[in-house]
Amino acid sequence: MMDQMMDHMTDQMMKVKKRKKIKYGSDDGSDDGSDDGSDDEKEDKIYFLPNNGVSQSSTLIWNGVPVPASRAVDDNTETQSHTECTANNWFRYKLNKTSKVESVLMINGKTNYYLFRLNNSKVSAVEADGTKHFCGRISVRSIESIEGQTYTIYCNNAVADYVEVFLDKNCLELKEIKVYGKYLNKDDGSDDGSHDGSDDESEEEERDVE
Repeated sequence: MMDQMMDHMTDQMMKVKKRKKIKYGSDDGSDDGSDDGSDDEKEDKIYFLPNNGVSQSSTLIWNGVPVPASRAVDDNTETQSHTECTANNWFRYKLNKTSKVESVLMINGKTNYYLFRLNNSKVSAVEADGTKHFCGRISVRSIESIEGQTYTIYCNNAVADYVEVFLDKNCLELKEIKVYGKYLNKDDGSDDGSHDGSDDESEEEERDVE
């Protein structure tokens, strides 16, 4: 199951790579060594952005056992996070540093007849002062599988300190969530230099999932 999930996540990230000219680094933020030093084609590098803690609006207690937010970041599709089934539920993924968020990959907590609970959930990149940059809304597919319930939302390099998934009604359940982008600043406070800031290639205004 884990191999299946990782293969599908790789396919999803290839879609991001095709959508924009992007070069991927390793999960720890270091260069992947594939750059030949050529400047013939400028590329942004994006990375997996580890969390510095996750939280949710409430935690369901199932048969006396809590179902915490941490289950959505344990790299295990056999577990899931689960809020109580009330209104205005949210899940927050705190970033290690202020970052430019390129995309958010999520796996629905349900792959059965409950899968539509996640429908119309909204994903935003949020700054420390609460300023929200809306990224997209999930339209749940009727495919009852991990692959069918994996969604990618694009945030177009929105500056954020955490990512929020919001659902105004129903339970909010996630098997996994991963955030991709790049740190806004290095340790010395300077820009990481991976984004040239040019407008040669306009950003797409797409707000739908893939």
